Amino acid sequence: MHRSELSVSFCERANSVTENFCTKLNEKQSGSKEWRVFLTDGAESQDTIIQILSFQEIGDSNCSSWIDFLKTQAEKAKDATVLCSIFVALAKLRGLQFDDFVQLLNDPDISRRSAAIVAVEVLPEKQAVELFLFVLRHDPDASQKQAAAIRLARLGRHDGESPLLDCIERGSFAERTKAAYALSLLGNPVGVRFLLETIHTASSLSPVELSVLTFHLTAMLYESNIALPELGERREIPVDEILNLSKQFLKEKLRNSSSKDNRPSTYFE
Repeated sequence: MHRSELSVSFCERANSVTENFCTKLNEKQSGSKEWRVFLTDGAESQDTIIQILSFQEIGDSNCSSWIDFLKTQAEKAKDATVLCSIFVALAKLRGLQFDDFVQLLNDPDISRRSAAIVAVEVLPEKQAVELFLFVLRHDPDASQKQAAAIRLARLGRHDGESPLLDCIERGSFAERTKAAYALSLLGNPVGVRFLLETIHTASSLSPVELSVLTFHLTAMLYESNIALPELGERREIPVDEILNLSKQFLKEKLRNSSSKDNRPSTYFE
């Protein structure tokens, strides 16, 4: 299949499950016994998608009576993504606060530390930054430092550039691409050049590598408030549209960084 025919597709099953879940949820009055039973059953489902949707709804409910239930579910959770959604819900309901996160970020179980890093983003920015810096300074695992560094980059903070630059030197393709995405948000030319070079050689990437690249480019554009191509009837975005839009955006980033340090760039042609 030619690269231009490839596209970024939204998971059809996930869409179907989500639409069905939302239809049933909308039939319940928020806060009612029926609503609570529906979300409790969803949270205890064997379907990961339904679990995550249930925990998201619980987290947005502004109902603190869910806190004990969520803490119990957190102890039982085996799936890392589900655990993330539980911690996020707890943080939104203030069942996890700053001191709780300090404890979680010191947990010997790396899966709990990983989930906590995601949920920290719910806290006020000043507290979140302090906790991300704590991870950079104290977590023994490089992947955790990189996760914190990426979230600092999303906040416009340069504190985590060093582990991201190390990752580009030593990481796997997926790790280097994620690090480059974060560095590009900061306008760091190393990250920008990595992405431009990878886009230039996209035709030689494997399908999995191309998906990884496109995922992070889409996130970069979205977080930079760049309008994304509209979805077609099949809810798909052609990969070439993302690559071309990203190339234009990154060239402009590199042009700006080059003008500041007076270094020429080979990407302006």
